[in-house]
Amino acid sequence: MENLNTSDAARQEFQSVLKGKNFMTPDILGYYKIKYGSVELSTGKGFSGGTMYGVTVVKEGIHNHELSKCVHSKNEAIEYIKTLKK
Repeated sequence: MENLNTSDAARQEFQSVLKGKNFMTPDILGYYKIKYGSVELSTGKGFSGGTMYGVTVVKEGIHNHELSKCVHSKNEAIEYIKTLKK
């Protein structure tokens, strides 16, 4: 798995649109630049107690619900973020 570099600029862009923590995945792992926006990768415990990862997308200055998703592995989350960078 190729690592992505977190970005302070991505964090600032993301937090200018979305404030606070996601209640399902409150532990932030990093922020990443994507084409036309930024992504927050976070983690937390699902309803069944397993670890889940949230990929929350801000694109063109708005929270993009359609591109945001929840997955069950960090590798899957990073691979998804890579697709958003293209």
